[in-house]
Amino acid sequence: MRITFSSDMHGDDAKFQQLLAFARSLRAEVIVLGGDNLPHRAFGRDLLDGQRQYATNALARSLSDLLALCPVYLIPGNDDFAAAYADLRDRVSNPELHLVHGAIAALPDGRELVGYACVPQTPFSLKDFDRRDLAADAPVTTPASALISSQDRMVSVSTPIYLASQPSIEEELALLPVPHNPGRAVYVFHSPPFGIGLDTAWSGEPLGSKAIASFVELHQPLATLHGHIHEAPACSGTYVAYVGRTMCVNPGQERGRLHAISFDTRDPFATLTHSLIGL
Repeated sequence: MRITFSSDMHGDDAKFQQLLAFARSLRAEVIVLGGDNLPHRAFGRDLLDGQRQYATNALARSLSDLLALCPVYLIPGNDDFAAAYADLRDRVSNPELHLVHGAIAALPDGRELVGYACVPQTPFSLKDFDRRDLAADAPVTTPASALISSQDRMVSVSTPIYLASQPSIEEELALLPVPHNPGRAVYVFHSPPFGIGLDTAWSGEPLGSKAIASFVELHQPLATLHGHIHEAPACSGTYVAYVGRTMCVNPGQERGRLHAISFDTRDPFATLTHSLIGL
């Protein structure tokens, strides 16, 4: 089964069209989106309202185009408000669209896909999908205040108090649905695992999740798909790494050009390709 994967579109309609053409050219059987699908700059003053409008209009149209090809599986990312995805779910009533944050869904070939959107705590203001990485980690204190989404508005919260009130990534991973055959399953995480080259920032610092790295090492799924650190492949020189038997990929992303991954689940390593589409 041919999977096409990309991440971190950030509301770039042209990239969604590039992904559509790319997936069509490969005769993709599944498309997976790894988070940060929505614009991270405000339409006017209210970022939540802008993301909700984008989700139910432009993103819904892009997803409908992709769904005309094959099933689509997606998770949010740390630059996305959770409330916008509730609106998207209401707007796109297609059983082939699977929102899999914290959930499991069947793939057409009988395998299963599990998703998880949260990332280790960042210095950015949006916090719906920020978490402490390990249960023992202290919450960050900057920025002092942050934004989360409720059903109809943004709410300002104290960053350390909010993060301390949420379970860690380590704790939430332990509650994920368990595939019937974990070794055949595919996972999509917005955050890469810590320290394997898929999380390398421009500074050279690894910014991935230690909890996700430990989870992958323990459960050994077939493949894990990641995004979040756009520059990682350019900084580390690799878009693929292995944790035991598990193939882990981060295609990266850049302005004006789509980065995407494709592979066949029957033999991921032998069929893996990394493509740059656009300028």
